[in-house]
Amino acid sequence: MRENIAILSPDEMQVFELTPSEYESARENEHEVKINGRMYDHATPRFEKGVVILYAKHDEAEDNLLALLEEVVNTATSDTEEVPTELTTFFGLDFITQCSASVSFTLITKERSWLPAEKLQSEQLSIESPPPQA
Repeated sequence: MRENIAILSPDEMQVFELTPSEYESARENEHEVKINGRMYDHATPRFEKGVVILYAKHDEAEDNLLALLEEVVNTATSDTEEVPTELTTFFGLDFITQCSASVSFTLITKERSWLPAEKLQSEQLSIESPPPQA
């Protein structure tokens, strides 16, 4: 949403007046603050007469994501049931994705006497990956 802040009119944003210390404690990073438990994306702060003035927009998507992550973590830490061994094994696997790679090369006339150039140019090398290992 940070990209949209520049095109929003002041009427579409909330205005916060904070002391410098309040601003520093609410500041999450260069473009975000957390005020009253809610995340806001803000434009460049203005410093006037010892007050920090922020034009900000509530970032509902980020709040929802943070709430979901908090719920997942809390559920996982409070769950007393044992994790099925199949899941433990699955999450312990190392996967190497299968991919193919094209190889570019230039042939010198005397090097290709034993194989026609058309055959070499049509070949593709396939790099196969092994199955996951536990």
